[in-house]
Amino acid sequence: MNTGVKTGTLAAKEESTERKDIAFKEQFKLYAPKIYHFGMSYLKSVHDSEELVQDVFMKVWNQYESLDESRNIKAYIFKIAVNLIYDQLRKRKLDKLAAELTALHAVELEDTTWNTLSFNELQSQIDMLISQMPDQRRLVFTLSRVEGLSYEEIAKKLNISIRTVENQVYRALAFLKLHIHTKYLLYFIFYYLY
Repeated sequence: MNTGVKTGTLAAKEESTERKDIAFKEQFKLYAPKIYHFGMSYLKSVHDSEELVQDVFMKVWNQYESLDESRNIKAYIFKIAVNLIYDQLRKRKLDKLAAELTALHAVELEDTTWNTLSFNELQSQIDMLISQMPDQRRLVFTLSRVEGLSYEEIAKKLNISIRTVENQVYRALAFLKLHIHTKYLLYFIFYYLY
């Protein structure tokens, strides 16, 4: 009698797995081409767009059992795609910046004293500008960029919303970008934006 229950449970699991496979394949057939074209419009790369489709549906597959069927699956899939596109574009920017910094470093390798002085001068200018910020903005910026806390950690520590943290960091960076001398901008971008 006990084996009958196990067999029934096993059959139910197999049937559930088959339904999951069928539903997933239907979602893939429906949304994969749309995600691909959506990715191409931003990424401009066949390889990256194909990888985007794979990554999106890998995430969907891994979360499939916990998905709420009453929620909009299309919105969920596209939200994953948007986040992955942002990640890819951010990575490209960092790769490009790293390449530019490497090239700049190779050209200026012989002049390390100038680099050290420039960096120290930039740091002094940034410190002075940070001291001119309103108290909360200065504190939020310091916790984020100097101490390396996440927005969520800062929000909890200061008992403010994450949105307020994001807004304060954005305004601090905009203020610094506006007032930093252009000859230091590349250093500033590297050290404070990423």
